[in-house]
Amino acid sequence: MNRRRVQTIATLGVISFGVAACALPADDPDPPLLACNRPSVDELESTIDDATAWLGRSQQPDGTYWYEYDRAADEFSDDYNDVRHAGTTMSLYQVAAAYPDDDRGPEALRLADEALGYIALGSYEADDRVAFVGQSSRADLGSTALAVAGLVHRRLATGDERFDDVLASMGRFMQSLMRDDGGMWGWASRATLEPIEGQTSTFYTGEAFWAFGLLANQFPDDGWDDSARAVGTYIATERDREEEIENPPLADQ
Repeated sequence: MNRRRVQTIATLGVISFGVAACALPADDPDPPLLACNRPSVDELESTIDDATAWLGRSQQPDGTYWYEYDRAADEFSDDYNDVRHAGTTMSLYQVAAAYPDDDRGPEALRLADEALGYIALGSYEADDRVAFVGQSSRADLGSTALAVAGLVHRRLATGDERFDDVLASMGRFMQSLMRDDGGMWGWASRATLEPIEGQTSTFYTGEAFWAFGLLANQFPDDGWDDSARAVGTYIATERDREEEIENPPLADQ
């Protein structure tokens, strides 16, 4: 990517853990492992505040975020990525769930709920399944999986159960993309939400595993743990080989 282009899509995992810098001797061919300088809690929380404010400034009236900015041309890109919209919205709901009792949480919740409107408008239903399709020509597994993760964190933040039926329908959509070996097809038809067999994604399977695990924790009697275990086993034993990862294991999302 052109260095002058800046993406405004971020995830809490990157934001909250920060970057730890280690100084290694430049002339030592086999340097020892050194403890990194770890940011303090105050520094991490300041980063979360700055990132939340940044996403708030980038949010548009329809709930989307400015996705990419070209500094040389002083222009925002018309391109958009619905998977990253869902992931960014999830990160804001994570902030809301982590900080329900101070100003940080309510502001993140407000922004995430604005973004949820875009997800709702871009969601499609077929039979008993729902998928967040957005602007894509196909239904991406990753978009729905991260939408599920976001809604679960919204439930944790607010105790609001109004989206429980939507979560179950999105979970059933994800299950419809599962294979017998626990692997997952990455896309489905936009019109029918039927899986497009033969096409997989390096990252969507891990995002679905995350979503299934969250569903299992919230709804322990609904069988989501079976899906989580099947997909988790596939990721641990088969995914890197099937996706032909050059230097396994893949650092999963």
